[in-house]
This record gives sequence, C-alpha cells and structure tokens, in this order.
Amino acid sequence: MGKEKRKLPEGWVTIKMDELMVKTPSVNPANRPTNKYELWSVPAFPTDVPEYVQGEDVGSNKQIVQPGDVLLCKINPRINRVWLVREKTGFDQIASTEWIVLRCNELLPEFIMYLLREEGFRHRLCADLSGIGGSLTRARPRIVGKLEIDLSPLNEQKRIVAKIEELQARSRRAREALETVPDLLEQLRQSILAAAFRGELTKKWRKRHRGIKSASELLKRIRTERRKRWEATELDKLKAKGLSGDKLDEAFAKQRKKYKEPIPVDTSDLPGLPEGWCWAGLEELSEWVTDGTHQPPPFMEEGIPFLVISNMVNGEIKWDKVDKWVSPETYNKYTGIYKPRKGDIIYSTVGSYGVAVEVLTEQRFMFQRHIGHIRPLSELLSVTYLTLSLNSSFTKSQADKVARGVAQKTVNLSDLRRFCIPLAPAVEQGEIVRLIGQIFQKSEAQQQVIVSSREYLDIFDQSVLSKAFRGELVPQDPNDEPASVFLEQIKKKKERESAVKKAKSGQRGKRF
Repeated sequence: MGKEKRKLPEGWVTIKMDELMVKTPSVNPANRPTNKYELWSVPAFPTDVPEYVQGEDVGSNKQIVQPGDVLLCKINPRINRVWLVREKTGFDQIASTEWIVLRCNELLPEFIMYLLREEGFRHRLCADLSGIGGSLTRARPRIVGKLEIDLSPLNEQKRIVAKIEELQARSRRAREALETVPDLLEQLRQSILAAAFRGELTKKWRKRHRGIKSASELLKRIRTERRKRWEATELDKLKAKGLSGDKLDEAFAKQRKKYKEPIPVDTSDLPGLPEGWCWAGLEELSEWVTDGTHQPPPFMEEGIPFLVISNMVNGEIKWDKVDKWVSPETYNKYTGIYKPRKGDIIYSTVGSYGVAVEVLTEQRFMFQRHIGHIRPLSELLSVTYLTLSLNSSFTKSQADKVARGVAQKTVNLSDLRRFCIPLAPAVEQGEIVRLIGQIFQKSEAQQQVIVSSREYLDIFDQSVLSKAFRGELVPQDPNDEPASVFLEQIKKKKERESAVKKAKSGQRGKRF
C-alpha cells in the first residue's frame, strides 16, 4: 500500500496516514434538541460552508471535530473531497461519520489538506476500495491508514502553503473572468440577432442588390401556397372517407369555403422595417402551428424517441438525453397527420418557454404538449431564418407579454400563432442566415476556448500540487529543522501526555 519509492528532498520524511488519523468521540445531537451545531456534512462540501442545524433536525450520530482537523471523505473517493475544519463560530463542531479525521497536531493542517487533494494521492486512495462501483465505493480507514505520505520541514510547509494559495488565487481570478464570458457571448448573439432582424446586418448588401422581389410579394405567394396545402389536405380527408365523383366534388366545394385566412398583423405598434421587408404573422408563414400529444402515451425502454422540453438545449435537440420511447404503433396513433419531420420547427411553450429548434433530422420522434409544432412553408421561406427570428429578443419579448401562469408560465398556441415576424425578401433571408452563421461560428469557437481554458486551469491547479509535494514548488532551506526532528518531538509529547493520562486514571482507581 506504500507509494512508489523516490529520493526525498533534504529534510523530508515519510510517514503513514494512521499516524495522523484519530478516533473521534461520537455524539447524538438529537439528545440536545435545542442545541445548535456546526455540521461539516458531505452534502455541504461543494459550498465550502458547514451547515448550521438544531440537534432535533439531525437524524444520526455524528463525530466531534475541532478546528484544524482535516476531513477526508470515505464515500466515492474518486470525487476529490478534502475539507479543513475552520475556527469555531460559537457552536459545537460536529461532522458526518463519512469523514476520516486527521489531526495534524504541530503540523500545518493546510499542508495536509492540499497534500490529500493532490491527484497522485487520489490515485493511490482509489486503488483499493470496497463496494461495487460509483457512489457505492468506499475508502476503508484500515487501508487508508497504511498509505504513505511525505512531509517537508515545518517552515517549508508554510512556504509551500503560501505559494499554493498565491497560485490558486491567480487561477481563481482567471476562472472568475472566464465565468463572465458566456454571458457576454450570449449578449453578443442576441445583439447580432436584433441587428439582423432590423435589417442592419444586410444594409450594405441591400444597396448592392436593388430590384429583388419584395417580402410583400413573397407573402402573397406564401398565402396562396398555404391555402393550396390546406385544400389538398382536406381533399385527402374526404377521399379517405370513401367519397368520389360528384359527391367528392360537392363535398370539397363546401369544404373549401371553410378556409380561414390568418388574421393580418396589426403593424400600428410595430417598429419600421427596411425597404422591401414586411411584417407577417407566424400562422401566415406556416402550414400549421400546433403542439405535441396531450395524452401521456405508453412508454417503452426503446423505440421512437419521445421529447420533453429538457431535451431542447442551446438550440439543439439533445438526443443523448432522451429517456422516454414509444412504439411505432403509438407513434402513428398519437401523431396522425402531424408527424414531425425535417424542416419543421419545435418551440418550447411552458416553463423555459421561447426556445425554437429547427428539426435537422429525418429520424422519427414525437413530443409532449408543452412543445409547439410549426411547419413553415419551407419551399418559399428559409426555415433557419424563421428559427433565428423566433429565438431573437424581439420575439422573446412577444412571448414574455403573452405568457400566463404562476408556477409555470405558458405561451398559448393562439398567441404563438399571432407572433409578428419581420419578413425579409427570400434572397436576403439567405444572406442573413449566412452572415449570422459566420458570426455564431466564431462565437462557438470562443465557447470552446473557454472550455479548454477551464480544463487548462484544472491541469494547472493539479500541477501546482504535484510540484509542491515533490519538493519542487519552493526552494529548500538547509537551515530548516528536518521533519524527522519535529516529528520525534511530537511523538515524545504524545507519550508524555499519554503517561499523564494513565497516571491520573490510576489515581482515580485507587480512590475507589
């Protein structure tokens, strides 16, 4: 269970972990229900702040700890959880029994904490675990006690800790700076979309391309095509009922009169648009605007994917996050003529509403009623253009105005159909999509730089610890008292304290 032998720096010494591990007193906080405790629990570790709880709210025995104790987590030790108990805040300090407690005595506790966080130690700790895997694995104190660690002279420990904290402070500042970048990039993306759908992105392009067909002409063609599609669908329905000949013609003539033109957009409160553009309602641009199934279908362990809103992330369908499937029979029964297909748009209408995703796959799927289903007239209109417009801040503000509800706000289909879309001429739509794509590609590259930078900082932090505990982070000082000397002093002090305790115990025994 020892680590790989190497030549130690001058003045360093190797010890076993059990020389620092202590058996702490147990306490049942429930016996003092009104007492307040400072609880160093495993769930609180990520916050770096202990819990403050009443005794009556603690459901199991805990162990008593004290300032300067180093806590090493036994549960799933692949997660790097090492904590230093800080100075008391006025409450009794207790800890979960899932911590191994190391008491550093005259050693510097921060040194031990960083040492146990080092990746090389973590590998050795995880080499011999109990349990079947993942969160069920545990480090066994008996085995942990046999692990060897290297200690530097006390003065060098202080220099090492100071240097680690200096470098980690730099790393932390870099991380904090990185955390602001995604928000800035999202603001940039929204600014680009806003400029695009005001016509500013293609202002110079329009000067070079005068005489193209206007959006109002395009909208007339879209309205005509929309009616043709509706009529074709209605004719198919009548044929499916077995009608033919004169009866079919008569029934179809009646059905055609039932077509309802979409309500034109009220432009009185809308901003002006560039020459050649016009406003259009989402319903005008679509064969239909509907939603997913309203009845929970019978699910299977595999089959055709069933999407929920959480599967729509950052403008994409996350197929790897799907955890519900249906049979082909269920798919056909529940989707009917509204089967989603490539070129459709799905739109979140509940909770995290306002996210539009273009369907880019031929894969069969269905979805819940909280997702809107838009079928654009894609032969005449750029689906990507419409999707980007639906994701712009202007359209999101329309959603915000009509969203209703308390716990979960909802955009109703009737309101979604009336969303106002700034419609550019067909050729200009293609140019807008191209320009936005170029800019977003650069933005995505920046996002990847952020991810890589975070990974680099993780590597940097670990390399600092590795160098520190190889004795390479700070220079050695030949005048430092060797670690072996103060360890021997600690040993003699503990022996004296033990002898005093035994003597006192013997005296109490004689009185009885």
